[in-house]
Amino acid sequence: MNEENLRQKLFVKEVKADKSEEVKETQVLSEHFLTIRVNGYELYTLNCTKADLKELCIGILFDEGLISGFGDIAKISLEREESLADIRLNKELIFDEPKEEYSIEEKDILLFDQGFKRLKDVRSLKALVSPGLEKEWVFNLAEKFAEDTRLHSFTSGTHSCMLARSKEVLYNVEDIGRQNAIDKVIGLGVRDGVSFDECILFSSGRVPLQMVRKVIMAGIPVLVSKSVPTRESVELAGRYGLTLICRAFTDSYQVFMESLK
Repeated sequence: MNEENLRQKLFVKEVKADKSEEVKETQVLSEHFLTIRVNGYELYTLNCTKADLKELCIGILFDEGLISGFGDIAKISLEREESLADIRLNKELIFDEPKEEYSIEEKDILLFDQGFKRLKDVRSLKALVSPGLEKEWVFNLAEKFAEDTRLHSFTSGTHSCMLARSKEVLYNVEDIGRQNAIDKVIGLGVRDGVSFDECILFSSGRVPLQMVRKVIMAGIPVLVSKSVPTRESVELAGRYGLTLICRAFTDSYQVFMESLK
């Protein structure tokens, strides 16, 4: 996809405090809507940036526990002007009736709500092991993250996400949605067989519960963000040993802990 097709030129009237007005040219992102069909079931529809769509799908399947690796995918194709991702897995999808009550562990791994059915036999969340994080790694990555990304420099409308091994940046992607950016960067790693237990994920966005869940499901032990978490995301990170670093800048960062000990 040509990068210029991801954004659209528009005109705006800029009004200033002194009441002067000026017509300027600006650029905005183009939204793309994608339906993900797995083994014939349409499981997910989302809006995203029209780039790295296959990697986005791979990341979603992996982050949601549907696959354990790229080898679980028999086929992935984009159809209907890339608005439909048709995916075939080397295994069946199994559905289960919803329960009245779920345990904490079951709530942590619940997947797509089908209304009357839920997918089961999903890969479970596992405790993470710290990679021996060095402070300089975080500051080094914060410096690299501070460099504006291509689409954001034109539109100011994307979230970005980096996957790194110590100080080495493996991938850097952008998307209109912060969770999409995470799915894309993880999808790239799954495609290339990256060992996530050695990695750090750096995100530009706020850190709600679902983002933390995705990172834990992927097996990445360190999540860094320029923004802030929620109470629930801090609790989930603490439950599985995820190192959660937020408000990460070139001169400081904060390590969020479930409780002081």
